[in-house]
Amino acid sequence: MPGNYPLITDHLWPAQVEVIRNLEDSFAADRPRALIQMAAGSGKTFTAVNFVYRLVKHAKARRV
Repeated sequence: MPGNYPLITDHLWPAQVEVIRNLEDSFAADRPRALIQMAAGSGKTFTAVNFVYRLVKHAKARRV
């Protein structure tokens, strides 16, 4: 993502923070496809929504 926007880790598990950072690294390296693999009930949807929010808010994504 352009710029340096800190990730607010309130209400996120450490694994979710790691996933979001890895997704950002993947997108920065021009690898826009990714798979989030976590255990059932671990917050995959919440993690994905947080990442999409960061894309829209900070990277000015128009389509996700």
